[in-house]
Amino acid sequence: MEQLDSYLVSRIAAHLHPVEAAPLRATCRRMRALIKPPTHTSASGLLAEGASIGNRTVCELARAAGATNWNDMLTVATGCGHRDICLLAHEWGATDWNRAVYNAAKSGHRDLCILAREWGATDWNRMLFYAALGGHRDLCLLAREWGASDWDGMLSASAWGGHRELCTLACEWGATDLDRMLRNAVSGGHRDLCLLAREWGATDWDGMFMHADAYGHRDLCFLAREWGAAM
Repeated sequence: MEQLDSYLVSRIAAHLHPVEAAPLRATCRRMRALIKPPTHTSASGLLAEGASIGNRTVCELARAAGATNWNDMLTVATGCGHRDICLLAHEWGATDWNRAVYNAAKSGHRDLCILAREWGATDWNRMLFYAALGGHRDLCLLAREWGASDWDGMLSASAWGGHRELCTLACEWGATDLDRMLRNAVSGGHRDLCLLAREWGATDWDGMFMHADAYGHRDLCFLAREWGAAM
């Protein structure tokens, strides 16, 4: 039974973030035997790790050790949805609001998109792109409300992310670059959206082949050849 317990503990520990596992090793002899020691990390790396798990104490330790990469901290925190860490990064000196809004949009954190806008984010077209890539219709609508207008970028991102509904919405709003949609659908490995792009009028079979080959989608290489690629 003890062997089984040790096995289960070690398996669980293997899935812990190193920052979370370290205190277990430090406070328990049995845990030290079961959990691998953490690899060395820099102060800036520790700050990013603290932001990713939403741990303020780890962020403060990283700062005390000399970390100053507040924009990285902000970017990671917005992508992971940790509002309190975003506020801390802002307090410490982060300034890259556009990168923050990109990550928040891609991950679907509406409140953090709004927060980034309050702090100074202005690039709504890229917000739209990342919202579409992540498949977040509500944030696409929000980006449009704030002034986004790059519908072709939205279409390509939707195709890459495999979001058929958003491809349709982008076309309703004015997207026309169907060849770009095709190439990005191929990059993401989405055969159904390649078929849709063809149905709507895409014809760049050579580009389709090259992207399929670059991303290792063998079946789409054959499909591109079938449709007329000259490669």
